[in-house]
Amino acid sequence: MAIFTLAFTVRLVLVLVLHLPAHPEHAELEKIAASLAEARSFANPYSLPTGPTAHHAPIYPFLLSLIYRLVGTGAGGSLGECVFNITCVALSFALLPIISSAITAGPRIGTVAGALGALLPVCFMDEARGGYAPLVVIILEGLFLLTLSAWRRRAFTAREAIGHGVLWGVALLVSPSLLPVLLGFLLVAGVLLRRRPGRAIRFGALLATSALVTMAPWGARNVHELGALVLTRDNFGLELQVSNNPLARPTLAENEASGAFHTYHPFANPAEARRVRALGEVRYDRAKLHTALDWIGGHPSAFARLTLRRAWEFWFPAARSVPGTALPATALLWLVTVLGLAGLGALARRDGLSAALIAVIWAGYPLVYYVVQADARYRYPVYWSLLVVGAWWVGGVARATASVQHVRWIRRNGRQKIAAREI
Repeated sequence: MAIFTLAFTVRLVLVLVLHLPAHPEHAELEKIAASLAEARSFANPYSLPTGPTAHHAPIYPFLLSLIYRLVGTGAGGSLGECVFNITCVALSFALLPIISSAITAGPRIGTVAGALGALLPVCFMDEARGGYAPLVVIILEGLFLLTLSAWRRRAFTAREAIGHGVLWGVALLVSPSLLPVLLGFLLVAGVLLRRRPGRAIRFGALLATSALVTMAPWGARNVHELGALVLTRDNFGLELQVSNNPLARPTLAENEASGAFHTYHPFANPAEARRVRALGEVRYDRAKLHTALDWIGGHPSAFARLTLRRAWEFWFPAARSVPGTALPATALLWLVTVLGLAGLGALARRDGLSAALIAVIWAGYPLVYYVVQADARYRYPVYWSLLVVGAWWVGGVARATASVQHVRWIRRNGRQKIAAREI
């Protein structure tokens, strides 16, 4: 509760001091939420009305639409969105003592990590205005804890599979970027059940089935409204093409400066929005996908350079923090990344299962963000794991150093006593 209160208070003060509600940002997600609030329609994410959409997975826009219905889509709605997001952020830091206990690091490490994260808002703009990223953090932390507990107990039962499948279905309706993490967790389960492959296959099949059933109502809605089965969201082709073209640069900010975003994205280009309306969103996205793949196939070196730079930007982004603190915030953010990555090997020697699941998160979650334009908010959902593993590693180094110094003191003191007795 102390960590939660500290994190929430620090961020709420910053929201009010910086007057963020006075400057609402209505990107695609907010436009969908506004359409839901005002017209009860999941629609119109772009620069012109284009009709029903699956540009975003449904849960966060729906939650945001409830806020808009209560306080409007202007400054009140912006404040409501910020408060909801920083509540998720505060809860995510408050969970770190539980997570550090679960990975056998003890609650003290998580308490230190949570307190530092609460007190130092190095990713403040990604927290207050990071869209659905703060909600993804809570979901990912919860799934990690549940999976670690079940896998550690070898609880690969039908009941566990159904329960996990429902939760994963909900998670994917918030962010389909979590799908590689799910597949990686199932791979770890397969390794644990390598002597019983039949059980592993049954568990995975039942989990996948329950996840699909959970997503089925959204898929049925999309069949009815869009004429195609879309289980999560349908904008991958669009984002891939906006990120890989003759004008493309690695980051969203650079693409806005180069003109790529304003040329190719229907949110910024009314001509592209009219194409969406004429073709239908699903056909438009498929056309964009083919265009992107054609460009990638014809420019493999350029695509490789963009991908490598985007991977770098994911792990070492420029911090979007409080204005005027960009340089120290970025340095702290990079330090957390380095310490977290350094600590994974040490964690593997102490708790192999925890290390394997965290490695899956680090390997799987960023995959889609290596091929689309980079933005600092995309990496925020893995920040908690870097923070807690990094804090655990620093604590281990400190304990080892203190132990060495203690042994040296004992030896030195012992030699002094021996010399005194001889005299």
